[in-house]
Amino acid sequence: MASPWASAESYGLLWETATPDGALRARGLTVIELLLVIATIAIIGALATPALTGFLVRNQLKNTTNELVSAFRTAQLNAMAAKRDSTWGTNVSTAAITLFQGSSFASRNTTFDEVYAIPPSITVTPSEIVFAKLTGNPSATPTITVQSTVGQTRTVTVNAVGTVDVN
Repeated sequence: MASPWASAESYGLLWETATPDGALRARGLTVIELLLVIATIAIIGALATPALTGFLVRNQLKNTTNELVSAFRTAQLNAMAAKRDSTWGTNVSTAAITLFQGSSFASRNTTFDEVYAIPPSITVTPSEIVFAKLTGNPSATPTITVQSTVGQTRTVTVNAVGTVDVN
């Protein structure tokens, strides 16, 4: 004989147990129990969201700073190695960090551009640095501020010999 609860049993919401007199009795989750579980999950999710958002923004700040330092160092190494017999530079705009070949961002060879997007939660001080061929000396010594929407700030500086520091 098929159980009258067969369709509910297939979803795992009902199960049968034996009573002391040996009769089978249907057991299951009530609607109130299900609503309590759903409400508990919703409350935990609502409490965790701000912490996770802050974590993501701090991670984006760290990643953007690392990409900026990496772009400066790569441009300097390419210039010192005279890669493609050219100078190399880095352009920092509000939306992207671009590693480029050429004496300026405006006159660059766009074929060799490497672009790193800056997330909307991060603001960066715009600048452009071109590293001299063979010596690797920078054309400018900027101090670039990288700031997140949660108020954290990192400062990236390039000195006269091209050393990059992060504070």
